[in-house]
Amino acid sequence: PVIGTTSTGPDMSMINSSLALTCSEYVDIDVRDHSLYGLKVDNDPSVASYHVGEVLVAAPNGEPVTGEDVVVVTKSGEGPFVKMLASQRDGKVYLDSPGDRSQRVIIDLDEIICLHPVVCVAKSIALRTR
Repeated sequence: PVIGTTSTGPDMSMINSSLALTCSEYVDIDVRDHSLYGLKVDNDPSVASYHVGEVLVAAPNGEPVTGEDVVVVTKSGEGPFVKMLASQRDGKVYLDSPGDRSQRVIIDLDEIICLHPVVCVAKSIALRTR
């Protein structure tokens, strides 16, 4: 199910919920993990490495990997972010914009609501409506 955009972030009430089955859009791919969700790439300049209309597929139960993109939602309302996980240490998460380390974001781990790895990118042709 597509439960948000890169600008709005995921609808947190739909993560790991049967509510996600009511979404009008979904990515037509075969998956074993039914907790996966999609975020449609919109005109958000922070995700310039992706194309408008593509869908970032994230794993809410997945383990984030250094060097890979993650979906981040914070308690402070900053973001949501789709950034590359640079590192996690000393109770902080370090996030980089893909291809631009000068845009590094540092967030206290206790300020993070979700840190979900992006496991694949679906082209817009794989997007379907119910």
